[in-house]
Amino acid sequence: MTQWLRQKSDVFSRTLGRFFPVSNLTFKKRRPAVGLDIGNRTIKVAALDGDPARKSYQLKGYNITALPDLAASLPESTIGEAVRKAVSEVCPQEKRVRASISGNAVVVRYIRMPQMELEELRSALRYEAGQHIPFDVKEVELDCAILRPPTNGDGKMDVMLVAAQKTACGRLLNILKAAGLSAACIDADPLATINAFTLPAGRSQEKPIALLNIGAKQSTVSILHQGIPTFTRCIEIGGEGLSLAIARGLGVELAEAERLKVFGDPLVEPHLGMVLNSIARQVRTSFDYFEGLANRAVAELYISGGSSMLTGLHKFLSQALGVPTPEWTPLEGIDTTDFPSDEQLRSVAPALDVAVGLAARSVEGS
Repeated sequence: MTQWLRQKSDVFSRTLGRFFPVSNLTFKKRRPAVGLDIGNRTIKVAALDGDPARKSYQLKGYNITALPDLAASLPESTIGEAVRKAVSEVCPQEKRVRASISGNAVVVRYIRMPQMELEELRSALRYEAGQHIPFDVKEVELDCAILRPPTNGDGKMDVMLVAAQKTACGRLLNILKAAGLSAACIDADPLATINAFTLPAGRSQEKPIALLNIGAKQSTVSILHQGIPTFTRCIEIGGEGLSLAIARGLGVELAEAERLKVFGDPLVEPHLGMVLNSIARQVRTSFDYFEGLANRAVAELYISGGSSMLTGLHKFLSQALGVPTPEWTPLEGIDTTDFPSDEQLRSVAPALDVAVGLAARSVEGS
């Protein structure tokens, strides 16, 4: 993967280490690394083993468990019990997981700062971050990574700044505690998706590409240029908006609308236009912002997340945005021979991007 993702300064690995110890993740007895993605509607778990030096990864287990209601409305104990069951089905002996913060509780910003060492940068951002994030600095955990050293003679380097609300971090830790688990590290959903995308060896990194993760309540757009992330944005539209449009249009319950959406029933197509157009407009706005700064057009869009499996979505977004939308799954470049005839795995793979990205980061020892 790109160097910025291999740095020991990976987001939150030290900042949240002040809450709990982050140990060296090289096991004396090799055990799979477990990535845990707690979404608004589902819990996703992926366990990976491998040799990062050879770009060799193997899927050892996975699980997708539906929550009884939106995660935000459920008590920590209820989510914790669901997490416990999901993780135990994948790795019964593993008690340390790699988890992440999602949605508006975490922001990723790309800024320029005078050249300095990483620890000095961390100290400086305590004073500088306030002008870049929509939170009070006292209410967030901050971390950063140096993406690029100064290149144009102005003495400034490209920096990725990540801020997560302390309340969200605390709730996640409480959920893990209720599940009988501890956090090996805490990351940010968009970075985990980027991590999953950059796993396969030989993937071209020269042209600007965009990653769109469509979750239940929100979606995230990230843009990479020359293999380095340069833009990340949360969009307040997700798969639930599509389900609501179907429910209203067909006059059915939300659960039935979700079922029709998942199974690609032709009845839903006439009712999706408004929401899909809204997603396309938001993504286009993101593209325009990046292209105005970089003077380079986004060349391709890669889509993931549970709602990315909607029938016809790739074609719609390709036509609406005027860019190719190649198919990809987070299992590209990962050995899945332990699941030779698992059709369910193939069908749900796009929803595993965050969990796979989290597990892969730990396999690499970050």
